[in-house]
Amino acid sequence: MRAGSHSQREFVPALWYNHAMAFSAADLRMVDDHIAQGERHVTRQEELVAWLKSRGHPTDMAEQLLAEFQSTLLQHRAHRELMRQANEYLV
Repeated sequence: MRAGSHSQREFVPALWYNHAMAFSAADLRMVDDHIAQGERHVTRQEELVAWLKSRGHPTDMAEQLLAEFQSTLLQHRAHRELMRQANEYLV
């Protein structure tokens, strides 16, 4: 939706679209870097959980940490989507 178009406006939280300017390419790259790092953390933690299981070790703490990494990754992806929507709104 373009600024100034008031019918059927997509929901974009006021926190984002009240900014005077759109997010820069550097801002978007930073979020993409965080997402890539989060994906590496999730992959590595999944490998560690599998390794622990294969050797009969307890995995409760490792699985809790994996869930935290997954949750953080989802938050980074949601943040990137909000930034994308804000940039579209401001164009």
